Amino acid sequence: MKVQKGFTLLELIVAISILLIVLPIGSSIFYTAFQAQKEFNRVVAAYLAQEAIEVIKNIRDSNYIYKRRNDPENVDLFYENLEMTSGGLQYDSVSFPDPRCESGFLKLDPFSGFFECASQGLYKRVVTLTPLKDLDGDPLTIDRIDVEVKVEWESGKKSLILKSEIYDWLR
Repeated sequence: MKVQKGFTLLELIVAISILLIVLPIGSSIFYTAFQAQKEFNRVVAAYLAQEAIEVIKNIRDSNYIYKRRNDPENVDLFYENLEMTSGGLQYDSVSFPDPRCESGFLKLDPFSGFFECASQGLYKRVVTLTPLKDLDGDPLTIDRIDVEVKVEWESGKKSLILKSEIYDWLR
């Protein structure tokens, strides 16, 4: 009897059939994982932008508490520690929220679960604050601040912008 050194036609058809069934399943798994990672980056960017707005609100509220305790007659300056100027102010990741951060990048610490300053990272955040004049028309009174947060990732190829107005709620 002769020893065959190849595949029969039936074996070849079965192997190709199995390959045609497994290949689309495998490729769809990789595609789904890739899409999930893109959405994850977008959600993280949205949370980083929201965090920046909450930090600005916290500074405003801390100003109120401090002023009420130490200078109850003068609680007008809700924006005092934001170093506002007439042209607005821009915070970036270098000084916001951690003034010790020199690189400008934010990276997730896998142990704590928090973002921290890093020499390299996926996200970069810029917060722009613009004073808005009093709703009553008084040009010397600032009672609103326009907050714009831009978070970039993938080396600036992707970005998300979140805008909000914060008010002097004691007025």
